[in-house]
Amino acid sequence: MFTELKEPPYVFLKPRFSSCVCPKCKKLDHDKAFAEGFNETLKIRAKGDLFGTSEGFVCISDRAKQVIESCRFGGIALKPIQNAGWWVVNVTRRVDADQRAYTVTKPFCDQCGRPKETIGLIRCLSQISPPDQVGTFFAPTFDRGGSMNGDRDLFVTEDIVFQFKQQKLKGGMFARILTPEELAEVNAVGAEKNPLKWPKDSRVVL
Repeated sequence: MFTELKEPPYVFLKPRFSSCVCPKCKKLDHDKAFAEGFNETLKIRAKGDLFGTSEGFVCISDRAKQVIESCRFGGIALKPIQNAGWWVVNVTRRVDADQRAYTVTKPFCDQCGRPKETIGLIRCLSQISPPDQVGTFFAPTFDRGGSMNGDRDLFVTEDIVFQFKQQKLKGGMFARILTPEELAEVNAVGAEKNPLKWPKDSRVVL
């Protein structure tokens, strides 16, 4: 989406993506950008099979795509980065969630209406309505606003994590959504800021 320059402004938005970015706050509309597609030939320097871009997209390798398709996992659309061996992810299964999980820390943009920055995470089952179907990628109906260029937080049903682990895909870490009781225990011991005190089975590193 961007071209690097040797002189200021150093990074230049490619013209065909101009309608995807708010001219005032520079927040990216990830759905519009995904619909536009990524047909330029790019060089991807990344280890593993999953990574996040500075624009807030999640990308997966050809190998990860093969696992997803062979297992018939649903809830996502993929578009290729041509000749790069990588695919851009767009989560299509969107579910209700509690927007109060995020806290707006900077004013809303008066042009596009989105917050300039948000903090917080959806960490508890009481904050989101996961799908009934296994093998599903899903995300909230709303995105993260201006936070870290982020799109919607990405979630998966646990069978996908287990299959990724079994197939030895690499890259990233998955944290299980906690029950209200588990979250209360975590908060009671002050473990919010100490990952080592989270439930032992709550995180899977690929």
